[in-house]
Amino acid sequence: LVVGGTGTRLSSTRCLEILRRARRRGGTPVAAVRQAWRLALSPVRARREWRRWCLASGPLGWQTQFLTYGFFPGLPAVYVALGSTKAVLFALWLWALMMMIAGHLWWLGRRVYPEVRAALRMNAVLAALVPFHAMRAREIAAVHALGTTHPVAMLLSTSDLTNPWLARFIRELRHPRPGLAEDNARAAALVPPLTRALAACGTEPAAFDLPPDHSSDPAATAYCPRCHAMFLEQAADCPDCRGLALMPFGGTVAGAVG
Repeated sequence: LVVGGTGTRLSSTRCLEILRRARRRGGTPVAAVRQAWRLALSPVRARREWRRWCLASGPLGWQTQFLTYGFFPGLPAVYVALGSTKAVLFALWLWALMMMIAGHLWWLGRRVYPEVRAALRMNAVLAALVPFHAMRAREIAAVHALGTTHPVAMLLSTSDLTNPWLARFIRELRHPRPGLAEDNARAAALVPPLTRALAACGTEPAAFDLPPDHSSDPAATAYCPRCHAMFLEQAADCPDCRGLALMPFGGTVAGAVG
């Protein structure tokens, strides 16, 4: 894949599928990436994907908990209280539980998430053989099942607008670092769909562009609008953000992207 004159090898099957679908429809790679970002940042889609995941993965919740408690406190307790024969039988029951978890992962890849079938089948095999992998089956499978949904969309779908990570993500888009073309390209691609997603929640990117609280450092007179580092009066730019101009406390942010 060549972007901006720079070539790179692309091995992610998820990304390759996005580009393949665009090529079949006659679209360009740029259009495909923008569409993928629009879907990834949609809070409506994130809410729907989360409900789908909770319904499809429900049994994994109690199965993995039973396996964890049975393997750690349960198995030693059975051995001490009932002897080695009962401990072996209990271990066989735990292995049967691992097989149930593996079967559910296999079903997820076959019926619910066929686009990540290979990854889920590999996790199913590992869950049948490795207890610790089976204990984390729901977490591991969620990485594949929700891999096309961005954390920002998940936060917006739950109306968690005060999350500090969300504010930092938006600030980094609105204030690209000087001299970095990739920051400007990322902002140009992500700000429009992010603005639409925030509008659906009744807010806008500028609402997250607030100065940091400097009550613990009253001597600070300016701050970096990107990383929120605070500086004294003689500083003019942020060295951590490649010379991004500072903003005075009480001032307005100028030159923001979007």
